[in-house]
Amino acid sequence: MPAQLTGLSVSQSPVVQLTVQGVQTSPTSSLSNLSSVGSPLNSFSILTLNSPTSFIGDIKIRKLCMFEHILDQVASMLGADRWDELPLVDQERIKIVVNQAYRECYAPVDGHRPRWASRKIKLFFPQGAQSADLELDVIDVEKVPVLVGHGPLSPMNSRNDEITARAHYSGDFRPVGGYQGSFPSIDMDEPEVDRPIWYFIDQVDNEEDFTVVPRMVLYPIPDKDYEVELVGNIIPDNLEVGDSPRLPGEVCWDILLPIAQYKLLSDPRYNGGNREVIVQAAKEAKRKLKHFSSPQKQRTTRIIRRGGW
Repeated sequence: MPAQLTGLSVSQSPVVQLTVQGVQTSPTSSLSNLSSVGSPLNSFSILTLNSPTSFIGDIKIRKLCMFEHILDQVASMLGADRWDELPLVDQERIKIVVNQAYRECYAPVDGHRPRWASRKIKLFFPQGAQSADLELDVIDVEKVPVLVGHGPLSPMNSRNDEITARAHYSGDFRPVGGYQGSFPSIDMDEPEVDRPIWYFIDQVDNEEDFTVVPRMVLYPIPDKDYEVELVGNIIPDNLEVGDSPRLPGEVCWDILLPIAQYKLLSDPRYNGGNREVIVQAAKEAKRKLKHFSSPQKQRTTRIIRRGGW
């Protein structure tokens, strides 16, 4: 038998269970002999599950909020202990409302997006390539993308702005032979090839798998290779069984769950008498979500000169 380790224990999360010599431990049990803990491949390293702040004192296993555990909590509103005990139509309904709540944690209705809903992106534009595809989960781009080594890009509204930049209206409203009245004429130059100074974002169908692809377009057309750094706002993919929501801290239980329960109130099968409590909990969760939209609390104030100066 390996030597017993003393003074070292591991408290388990209900969502992360370890198997010790083929026996599943309970959520409240602790490990006193780490050498006996292993994966089926005998390559388990307990450090892979540790929180960065848990090396001093007791070792704590990182807690994971799994999709199915959220489903179980929401399913209790329909009288089930587990979500998979419900009829298939109710199972799908619960999945839908939880994913709706998950997306709302990224794109709230009031527009105050939390910072975890943003991602830094770097795009490469080779010489002569006017556009570059963004990732499919990017829904829009925040202000001031930067052309690396040159500075910020100015926004265009759409492709029409590019056409306007290439157009000359010197012949507008000149009578044309055989035409009664005035007729606007536009002279069009070829697209410019130079250092890009404008950009716009659009979405196109890739015509292969019916996926709408967001992309960034630059103008003028790059005369050499360039890189653009920007911040994109994202919407995550739907959660499936076995997934863990990409959310910080206890947002899953404090914000995601109350919003999902609120959305299930519209289900005709729900007949509970605590609707007001659920509505109030959802309102509180949305206020918390709005608070996360501003992670920097200390900001500079504008200094205005006193009158007379």
